[in-house]
Amino acid sequence: MRDILWNVSEPHAPFRGSATRLIDREGECRLLDQLLAAVRDGESRALILHGEVGVGKTALLEYLSERASDAGCQVVSAAGVQSEMELAFASLHQLCTPFLDRLKAIPKPQQDSLSTTFGLTSGAGARPVLGRPGCAEPAR
Repeated sequence: MRDILWNVSEPHAPFRGSATRLIDREGECRLLDQLLAAVRDGESRALILHGEVGVGKTALLEYLSERASDAGCQVVSAAGVQSEMELAFASLHQLCTPFLDRLKAIPKPQQDSLSTTFGLTSGAGARPVLGRPGCAEPAR
């Protein structure tokens, strides 16, 4: 099995820093760089990465994390473990707990949902609130 990673000082412009370059993954890296550029321009994006075991999903996420960090973005991550499988929103707690002091800065529907999820307020429970910022309904 050949190595799929090697280090270079600048994998793709315009971000600076030492990131990992993935061999034979130029297309995927270009898409990840475009996603990062869009986020830095103020756009909201989501990434769904799926594939069979061993195809390089973790390497792609590490590439994106390094590039985002090099670009000045704050990167947070969570690890799912089997012992937390029965705990509702365990990964969400790992990701969001450090930012709860900023809860009032997000739109009211997301604020209410996260407040209920984290047990800060009582309510009917969390519901999906994806969509346009400030809107209660998802974008269509």
